Amino acid sequence: MISLNHTIDGFKKTDYFSSDFLTNYFQIGLQLDSIIKNANPKYNGNEMNFGFEGADNWNGFQDEADDYWNKLLISDFKLTTKKASLKWWINTDIGLSSSNKYLVGFVKNNGLWKVSYLYGFDKINYK
Repeated sequence: MISLNHTIDGFKKTDYFSSDFLTNYFQIGLQLDSIIKNANPKYNGNEMNFGFEGADNWNGFQDEADDYWNKLLISDFKLTTKKASLKWWINTDIGLSSSNKYLVGFVKNNGLWKVSYLYGFDKINYK
């Protein structure tokens, strides 16, 4: 748990993430800790996988896409005075297809936009 707290502290220092995102991330960490400690049979090293892990949790991309900033597509952009959301994918064979877009959410907090949701860290993925 020391490592999880250290990670959360690092995220806080960036000022990129909302308190809701950090709370959710911490809860996922606790859930994974419980899964590992109570598993039968025990998990070995980095062998714990979830069904959605065909792509990077942070961005939804598979492997590395060369020059992805020039291939990034954004759709379904929604904006209010306090919230925003969008979906993204990269236009390559190794990225997400347009039918499998990665949802990102933001909240405005004290005049600053912060990440409040990343699909790769939705608790529904960690059951």
